[in-house]
Amino acid sequence: MKRFSRVFAVLMALVMTVSAMSLTLYADDEKPKLDRDNVLNVWDEEIIGKVFSTTNPNQTALSTSEEGLVLTYTGDETTSPDPFFTFPIATLYKKFDATAPTPEEAACLVFKVKASPECDGMFEVFTAQPAAGDSGTADYYCDGEWQLIFVDMYFTSLTEGRKLTTMRIDWTATSTVPGATMTIASVAFFADEDAAYNYIDECYAEMDPNYQPPTEAPTAAPTEKPTEAPTEAPTEAPTEEATEPEKSGCGAFVASGAVMILMAAAAAVALKKN
Repeated sequence: MKRFSRVFAVLMALVMTVSAMSLTLYADDEKPKLDRDNVLNVWDEEIIGKVFSTTNPNQTALSTSEEGLVLTYTGDETTSPDPFFTFPIATLYKKFDATAPTPEEAACLVFKVKASPECDGMFEVFTAQPAAGDSGTADYYCDGEWQLIFVDMYFTSLTEGRKLTTMRIDWTATSTVPGATMTIASVAFFADEDAAYNYIDECYAEMDPNYQPPTEAPTAAPTEKPTEAPTEAPTEAPTEEATEPEKSGCGAFVASGAVMILMAAAAAVALKKN
């Protein structure tokens, strides 16, 4: 009986220890928090492991590092590359006790990434129900340097419905070669382009103190040459060449008649002489 009591006491102590550890795994002041509700940039190994374990990635191994979420292509020379994974937006926000953006606030996505040379530079984001034509695309550099990728989702179904659930990320495409990796440091959601590009400039400024946001050349006010009233060339009065009247018509008939009378008179005089 005493032996049983001791074993029972040891088991209870272990249970209490494990329970205490699970309860204090994240103290309130240590639990991962997002700096901004619209930016996912915390990649806790335990949370990511649980969240992504059921997403069935294709040709992609997911892990974490101090820099972010690490994607590794798992295909070989005989594989037809098509790596992608499902990004569980709603579940991640729930894990961080944060408020997920609404669909309207996900019209523009910004990814901070760096990619190895084995990637092919093509990035595509599908909605919760992947379908051809219902996606946003972007290109990126495969040079191992941090960069910001802007993906326009305005005309996709991601912006529809009551809430964001998941999206599928095709992080590299058909020209991928073995050894390809990509690290995602953050995923940001915006309602419009202006806010997204302001965030991009902010991130680049943090990465490089000498960064200067691109500026558009000022557009000069249009200048038009003053328009003068149209002037017409003076029109001269038409001049007709003087023409001699034709001897025709009634005048000609009168002249002919006079000749005939004279001839008749001459004939009559000749007859009297005879």
